[in-house]
Amino acid sequence: MFSKDYPDLGITIATLPSQDMDRYVLSTNYKRDEVERAQADMEKLPKPTEKELDSIKEDYKKEKGEDFPYSQDRVRVVRRYQPVT
Repeated sequence: MFSKDYPDLGITIATLPSQDMDRYVLSTNYKRDEVERAQADMEKLPKPTEKELDSIKEDYKKEKGEDFPYSQDRVRVVRRYQPVT
């Protein structure tokens, strides 16, 4: 799972786990029901807008030197504060 703050956009992003549930539970030492509950809660969060996703991809490319590896369907955003304009 990947997460990062984007203060200029006023959001924090998180990605849904891409591994199968058994591997994820084993790798985190959480109980299966805790992981399933957390994932269900995350899936309720909104997906980024196209503009937000473009900025996220651009930032990730600058920082890591590679393309952002997650599709819009796997990313969720939490709007924590107002973006700086």
